[in-house]
Amino acid sequence: MEKYNSTDNQRQLIKMSVCDKRVNKEISADFTLPDYQPEIKRLLRIGTEVLLPECSFGINDCEISGNIDYYVIYLGADNQMYCAPLSSEYRMTLPLDDGMGLFYDGDVSVVCEFVSGRVTAKRKISIRSKLCANASIFNNVALENEFAIGADPSYTERLEGEVNAGIIGRGVSEAIRVSDELIPDTRNGEIRVICAEGKVCIAEVSAQNAEVICKGDVYLKLLMCAESGDMPYTVTRKMPFSAEVPVPASVTSASASASGKVNELSVTVEDGRIAIDMGIAVKATVCYNKPISYTKDMYSTLCYTECDYFSPDVLVAKGGFNTNLSFGETRSLEELNISPDLSLVDISADAAFESTELSDGKAKLSGKIKYMLLLCRDGEYTPTELEFPFVYTTDIKDGTTKVVCECTAVNSRGRIDGERIAVDSEIYINGSTYGEEKINALSALHFGELVNADNGSIVVCYPSRTDSLWSVGKRYHTTAKKLISDNPQISKNESVADTDISKPLESAKYLIIS
Repeated sequence: MEKYNSTDNQRQLIKMSVCDKRVNKEISADFTLPDYQPEIKRLLRIGTEVLLPECSFGINDCEISGNIDYYVIYLGADNQMYCAPLSSEYRMTLPLDDGMGLFYDGDVSVVCEFVSGRVTAKRKISIRSKLCANASIFNNVALENEFAIGADPSYTERLEGEVNAGIIGRGVSEAIRVSDELIPDTRNGEIRVICAEGKVCIAEVSAQNAEVICKGDVYLKLLMCAESGDMPYTVTRKMPFSAEVPVPASVTSASASASGKVNELSVTVEDGRIAIDMGIAVKATVCYNKPISYTKDMYSTLCYTECDYFSPDVLVAKGGFNTNLSFGETRSLEELNISPDLSLVDISADAAFESTELSDGKAKLSGKIKYMLLLCRDGEYTPTELEFPFVYTTDIKDGTTKVVCECTAVNSRGRIDGERIAVDSEIYINGSTYGEEKINALSALHFGELVNADNGSIVVCYPSRTDSLWSVGKRYHTTAKKLISDNPQISKNESVADTDISKPLESAKYLIIS
């Protein structure tokens, strides 16, 4: 038998889910502080910020790479607090089994689960951290739409199907500049900025043709002190920004989500003013559904035909979301083993999701938020970490099988009141939801010998309850149109006269085939 495949220019692409995986990577790096940084007496805290990752796909793997920024807060030899901003590259490999190569794409987010540091010399630090990448990988599969039939097309019958297939588009903005100026309180003398950190929260996201419009705020936190060496304190600032992220696949009807990172941050103190300049990168994702036609089945009325099929689970977009969750927790100092004579100097927080449960039209997203506290008593600083679970629950559309999401803790605060400590944050959450629709598609045709024509004969067919005009026509090498013309009783039955010729002939007792 001769085999015929589809012509390359008549293929329609669908997305299929390959896997949802987590991959961990431990990285370590040694750093030497520049000469203008004071020598290190004692490490106090290391803050981290994992910048937006880049992904490249090989034949059997996905390589995830990027930068992680460290904010090393330490005591200098003069017992004053300082910060060393450092950065390191990372690479992680996610093994894949399908061997689809360039047909892969996916959503990947990377968080830092653990960081520790060790002073190896007066100006040298060794930092070790554990990164976790959460990846949802898809592949693009071609549906055969038209086939080379090797015969007169007027003698070939084709059954067409259509599926609303998910389209996903992604893009990253160029650096978005955000600047501001603060006038600090200098009544106790000139001030010094110890450390600056920025977190991005995107409040509005809308898809347009070929781009995504994002509006949000950067929550800036400055850890400062007087040059005279008084107790450090924090100042916060909320700075608005807007971004246009190019996403070629974006259309106005698409659902969109976005997240951002501060990848450049400069703070300059001069003439009693604090000048702030930041560079922000925003990642946007759009998802929507597009009708895709494909060939469900085909046969020739002139020759015997055999077919090959495959049944993919077509990815279907269910929508994107961007929201905030207010989190707060109050605990006794005794429960947390914190001395009541300590005061709170600084607080930062990181949040990450760990699991997702889908049931009864709800998605339950469970995660943990970790607070890094810097406490002080009589000039002696004590770092402390607190970790709490949190849950975000949202409605999902029917048929949702996958939620791809990430979160960021912004605007974190804390206070010690008597014998209790209270912490709170806004947790910015963004993501996309997807479902799956199984279809049965034709992948190849095999044409055999010619059918022996028996002119003038009439066959009576007694269809089963699962038979349709299509299946009967294929079995007897005729067409659905001819079956209808030869069997007037079909047109009298509305349920059988449906335009879908693959619908079962539940009430047809017999069919005449001439």
